[in-house]
Amino acid sequence: PTFILQPFVENAIRHGIRGLQEQDWATRDQGIVSIQLIEEQTTIRCIIEDNGVGREEALRRKALRPEGQHLSIATTVTNERFQLLRTAFGVQVSVAYTDLHDEHGEAAGTQVTVIMPLKVYPAEEDSETT
Repeated sequence: PTFILQPFVENAIRHGIRGLQEQDWATRDQGIVSIQLIEEQTTIRCIIEDNGVGREEALRRKALRPEGQHLSIATTVTNERFQLLRTAFGVQVSVAYTDLHDEHGEAAGTQVTVIMPLKVYPAEEDSETT
């Protein structure tokens, strides 16, 4: 479905990668967002991972911003889409968040795993060609 992964990728960039400070760049090669799509038997596993500041630090920074500076509705809208898929089509989508840590236990990014049904539609033949 349209725009299921987009909010997670946007959050990885906006809250993870963009949150890296200059001193972070010295210890990490660069800000990276990776997206993996893995076809499993009847589902597709979508893994969005960043090496940003992590969810805890992003929340801490958000709390320091003036109220109303950033209205975050991406998660709410995405959850509403999942609810619509469940009620209208019986489609179950699961989302799992994993906080990543380096060898010292410091925050080293976030991984979001989205699992949704995989349905293959055969290509339709063009009825206008003979």
